[in-house]
Amino acid sequence: MPYKFHFLNVGYGSCIILEWNGKIIVVDCKKGDKEYNEDNLTDYIETSEIELLIITHPHIDHFDGVYEIFEKNIEIKEVWITPYDLRKEDIENDPESYKEYFILIDTIENYGIPIRKVSRSKKPLYFSEDIPGAQIFVLNPPKNINQVKNRTVHDGCIVLKVITPGKTAVLGSDARDLTWKVIDDYASHLLPGDIFNVSHHGAADGLEKGVLEKINPEYIILSSKTGLYEGIPDPETIDYYENFKKGKFLRTEEDGTIVIG
Repeated sequence: MPYKFHFLNVGYGSCIILEWNGKIIVVDCKKGDKEYNEDNLTDYIETSEIELLIITHPHIDHFDGVYEIFEKNIEIKEVWITPYDLRKEDIENDPESYKEYFILIDTIENYGIPIRKVSRSKKPLYFSEDIPGAQIFVLNPPKNINQVKNRTVHDGCIVLKVITPGKTAVLGSDARDLTWKVIDDYASHLLPGDIFNVSHHGAADGLEKGVLEKINPEYIILSSKTGLYEGIPDPETIDYYENFKKGKFLRTEEDGTIVIG
């Protein structure tokens, strides 16, 4: 029974496909630029339906490819989003992303697709009899995220632990170092995994060294693009990942779309 993780080369952004026993789950959906030989989900994989689409947070580099799913008439059965409530200062910092995010959520609702706001739980929030042995745990955000003072959008992003009969993975979205410390306090037993998807595209604030030691991954995957934002990816952070004691470090920018199964 095939279980594969696809980390698409979409430039600066993220699009992850979980391919399980013929079912497709998508975690974020950045649209790649064909001019730079980047991939798009709808060109990369043939499917008539997506079991679950997870939009980890409202930054455009994690969701602008969703419209192509609608254009190709691919059915989306359910959508998960963060419960994080945007504040005035969030919107002022990135007005384009949040405007497009609200439009997208309205579009999803107009299609009649169920939307679920998810927060961390010690029980799996996704499992299916059609996909035996596969589970998805939500490690972040906490249920009280909107009561946390000085919170940021990245504190509210959805972080996942994915379990299959083959490989397990921790998908970090854009979680920052303080978020990882909270996750470690709450669910350290769920941190060990074969695959780690580097958080915040290799930025320095996405790395918490003690947590990476606990994950202890066999594969470390970076989805990013150099030169668009200062310090992302961060050279010292990348050096740490490259020299991590066990993990094989792979970059979509250099290796193209990465498939592990």
